[in-house]
Amino acid sequence: MVGIVQNSEDCFVDETAQTISEEQRLAWFVIQTKPNLELEVKARLIQAGLHVLYPRIKTFIKRKSGRTERLRSLFPSYIFVQINLDTTEIFHMLKYTRGVNKVLGIGDKPHPIPDKMIEIIIERLDKQDVLDQKQTLQKGDKVRLTKGPLQDLVGILEKPISSAGRVRVLLEVMNKVVRVETTCHDIERL
Repeated sequence: MVGIVQNSEDCFVDETAQTISEEQRLAWFVIQTKPNLELEVKARLIQAGLHVLYPRIKTFIKRKSGRTERLRSLFPSYIFVQINLDTTEIFHMLKYTRGVNKVLGIGDKPHPIPDKMIEIIIERLDKQDVLDQKQTLQKGDKVRLTKGPLQDLVGILEKPISSAGRVRVLLEVMNKVVRVETTCHDIERL
């Protein structure tokens, strides 16, 4: 048996096994919060020393006084928390944290989500965990209008998102190229 030796307690130990660093033992879990309590839960978990991700997105609301920018949850009632897999008592603490509904998993057992999924989300966020829409929509992207009289028409993004949340799309209508300006919330990338 190569790499296996018998120690003094008559147990077999694999000398070739690599030690797993603490970073490799960390995994991301999804926490379901009670409605509109994501920020409170995030604060409590950070205070408990956990790494928390609460992605949000900027939206614009039309008001009589003009358009108002507002942050809303990218995944309403859900936040992500990174936990050491060796620390099982942390799940008990999470379960009884005020504002937490549950830790998502299979049956009663919490189940981690792939690190790659979190990496993809983090790549698109700024330092305040806000989705940077300028990264998601770029000049030349194929987009579809989702609202208004030109709904469902497909075009090419000519001008990326401005600070006011406006975009310019080139559409082909009746064999002519037409420029249409709309809000970034009225289009979707194809």
